[in-house]
Amino acid sequence: QADEALWIERCGAVHAIGLRATIGCAFLDDAGRVLRVVDPLPRGRAASVRGARSVVECPAGVLADVRPGDHLHRA
Repeated sequence: QADEALWIERCGAVHAIGLRATIGCAFLDDAGRVLRVVDPLPRGRAASVRGARSVVECPAGVLADVRPGDHLHRA
């Protein structure tokens, strides 16, 4: 769904190889602070961030207003 996301713990890299949908990703530190946003992550590509401890994946475009330094938390 457009308002849902996948929060992946202990993760600093993701790929979109084999995905049919285009996704966006936010890489977070231990405190939930955004380190980098990759939105969209093109199909067939990968992204990683040194120091990231989790990644939030969602449909492309959802993270358009999220910036490094923002904090994300689970609802």
